[in-house]
Amino acid sequence: MEISLTIVWLVSAAILGIAEMLVGTFYLLVLAGAAVVAAVASLMNATLEWQLAAFAVVALAGSLWVRRFRALNAGVNEKEVHQLQNLDEGQLVEVANFDEQGRTKVQYRGAEWMAQAASGQALTAGAWRIVEVKGNVLVIEKN
Repeated sequence: MEISLTIVWLVSAAILGIAEMLVGTFYLLVLAGAAVVAAVASLMNATLEWQLAAFAVVALAGSLWVRRFRALNAGVNEKEVHQLQNLDEGQLVEVANFDEQGRTKVQYRGAEWMAQAASGQALTAGAWRIVEVKGNVLVIEKN
């Protein structure tokens, strides 16, 4: 039984695509695309040398594109990224009372949340600002 090169290229592409989902670098996705291009070349009855050349050209061009894309996005402001990923920070909540461990329940975004006073805070009622979210607990400090 002989396996065609088209099948080998397509299986390679599938394996590389699955591996990309686990790693998330986009380089393996480029290699998977290059393998698909080589499979198309195989379907068009290109010789193995032309299939390898097609794979190499697409892999090289795609890798350079990913590298350039990452370089362009490397200057993204980390503070802005943090703010976009943590939209709750800086929002106000109203606290009625605390327990002896500095915990309370607050209404926030239409639901009841557990909240924990940041260390060193006087446990008084009033408006508090969210400074961090740890799991499903809001860390708050006096506004």
